[in-house]
Amino acid sequence: MRGIRTQLMLSHLMAALGPFVILAFCAVYFIEDSYLAGLEKEQVAQARIITSIYLDALGNGRDMPETERLNLARDLRRISRVVGTSVVLLSRDGTVLAGDAPADFATRPEVKAARSGKYSRTLEFDRDTKTQYLAAALPILKNDELVGIIAIRGSTKRVAAEVGSLTSRLIITALVTIAFCVFIAFLFSRSLSKPVRALENACARIARGERRLTIKGPWGAAEIKSLAASFNDMFLKLEAKMQYIGDFVQNLSHELKSPITSIRGASDVLADGALNDPEDAKLFVDNISRETERLQNLVFDILDLGRLENDALVMKLERIEFPLIVENAYAGVKGRLLGRKVDVDIEYDEVPLEVKVNVQWFERVVKNLLTNAIKHTPDGGSIEVKVRHEGEFLRTTVADTGCGIPREDLPRIFDRFYAREQGDKSAPKGTGLGLAIAKNIVELHRGKIKAENRVEGGAVFSFTLPLAPPLPDASTPPPNKPRPAA
Repeated sequence: MRGIRTQLMLSHLMAALGPFVILAFCAVYFIEDSYLAGLEKEQVAQARIITSIYLDALGNGRDMPETERLNLARDLRRISRVVGTSVVLLSRDGTVLAGDAPADFATRPEVKAARSGKYSRTLEFDRDTKTQYLAAALPILKNDELVGIIAIRGSTKRVAAEVGSLTSRLIITALVTIAFCVFIAFLFSRSLSKPVRALENACARIARGERRLTIKGPWGAAEIKSLAASFNDMFLKLEAKMQYIGDFVQNLSHELKSPITSIRGASDVLADGALNDPEDAKLFVDNISRETERLQNLVFDILDLGRLENDALVMKLERIEFPLIVENAYAGVKGRLLGRKVDVDIEYDEVPLEVKVNVQWFERVVKNLLTNAIKHTPDGGSIEVKVRHEGEFLRTTVADTGCGIPREDLPRIFDRFYAREQGDKSAPKGTGLGLAIAKNIVELHRGKIKAENRVEGGAVFSFTLPLAPPLPDASTPPPNKPRPAA
């Protein structure tokens, strides 16, 4: 199998030499044709001169006397020796009057054409002498009446010699051109194939398991440079993805290990006799139930996050006033505040805040943010939820008065399994996927989400969403909006 360098060399040679060879053949053909045309023109001129000399003898309307015919034959032989061609003079009926000609000379194509009053010429090859000849026949007219025919035949050796000399020069030029083209093609193919081979070697090294690999120039062609840049970018993304998968597997193993260990421990205690004590049995069964629920939530969150990250969800969008979503989400997490001393304040702008979203998924976003705020807000703290109108967008913020987010952790706050210190130590531990799920849902709705620390302490999460375009009938009143929560 030919390598890329060989293929590039062959393609360059074909591109460079193909037109040259075609032009060379065309040049030889046209030059040979031009030389033959010149030879023909020369023979015709000679024939016309001879015709002008003997026109009166042919056109006097009587048979030519034998003496006059012999003199004419002698004159034509002299002329033939001088001009280097064979000249034959014929009567109008095709009888040879002078010149060397075979008995069937009158049947030659050019002679037949001349007898009908037309000029004609042919190229013929003599196998005995291995020579090509140009034969032409002209009608001799007097007062527009055919009185005779003159046939002239000459060798094309002079043309062949000129064409042969030209062909030799073209061959020499072609050899020099081929050598030059081979050299240039070699340089070009090497410069083009070198980066491609570097990419090939890099792919092979990656296949062998090497990491932290980049391809460096110089690259030459802009396309090759772009290809190398794309390769480096692809490899960096692949490496990041592999690191992400490795971290995910490690984090998942850690998250699974804790509830499984707890369930296994409770099961062992129950098997060792704790079932005989109703209070102890209930304690350990509740622990098993709680950890099982945690495992179930973890599995469901992983599946949902996977579908969100791979765009495998078909979103059913509905027009709705966003405060309704906030109220429904708050109602779903309100039970977590039982026995807690945490104030929750929800505020909305008094303007239409209609969006087009998947209601179920966005209730989950708000629930995740509220749950996160509740977990990290200690007793005596507060949570503020605000929904504001900002131009063509809606901004929702959830702020708490907890311990905040360490500055070094802010860039990865939405990563899978990220967890910060909880303000409520008694709250059940989450799956570590809630914020990652919220981020993916917001971005699927063409929104943006971010997290930052409050100056006065605590963390604030906010996201923006495009407002729904107005309905065609502007007189249609917007859906009822809930009142601010107490």
